[in-house]
Amino acid sequence: MKSFDPTNKTDRILQAAFNCVKQYGFKRTSMADIALASDISRSALYLVFKDKTDIFRSVTEKIHNQTLADAKSELAKNLPLKIRIANATTARMTPLYALVYDTAHGTEIFDMSKSISADINAEADDRFLRMLTGELQSGLKSGQISGGPDNLAARELAQLFIASAMGLKSFAFSAQDYETLLTKSVATFFTGLSPK
Repeated sequence: MKSFDPTNKTDRILQAAFNCVKQYGFKRTSMADIALASDISRSALYLVFKDKTDIFRSVTEKIHNQTLADAKSELAKNLPLKIRIANATTARMTPLYALVYDTAHGTEIFDMSKSISADINAEADDRFLRMLTGELQSGLKSGQISGGPDNLAARELAQLFIASAMGLKSFAFSAQDYETLLTKSVATFFTGLSPK
C-alpha cells in the first residue's frame, strides 16, 4: 500500500506485518515473522510495538488514514458533485474491499478487524460520513441535487449512500467488479436526486 514509507522503521514494520497477515492470516503470523520480514530483531520490534495486536491496530489506522486522505483529495477537486462523490467513495472503499476480499485470509482479516480494531473502524467510518454529508449539504444548498422524493437531509443521504456502497461488497467478486458496481450505483443514486 502506498502509505507505507520503506525508509521509516515503523512503516517498514507495518508493511511487513500487513504482508504477513495477508499471506498467513492474523492467527498464524508471529512477532518473529514480522521481525524477519521487516529486517529487524525481535527485541527491536518489541521496542516499537508491544504485541501483534498493537501492530494490527496501527496497520488498520494507517490504511484508514490513507483511504480517508485519498477520499478528501477527490472531494476537493473541481469536478461535478456526482463524480467527486463517486471518486471519493472509490478511493475510500475499494482498497478496503481489496484487502478483505482479494486476499487468501480476507475473512480472518475482516473478523480480526471487527474485534481488534472496531473503535478505529467506527471512527474512520464516521469521518467519511461527515465528509460526504458536507459535500451533499453543499449540493442541496446550491440546488445541484434535491433531497429526493422524501426530501432527505444531507446526513440521511450520506448514510444511505454509504450503506449502499457497503452492501455492494456482497455482490462483487473482485475489487474491479466492486468499482464497476459502485459506479453504476452512484449514477442511479444521483438520478434520484436530480432537481425537479
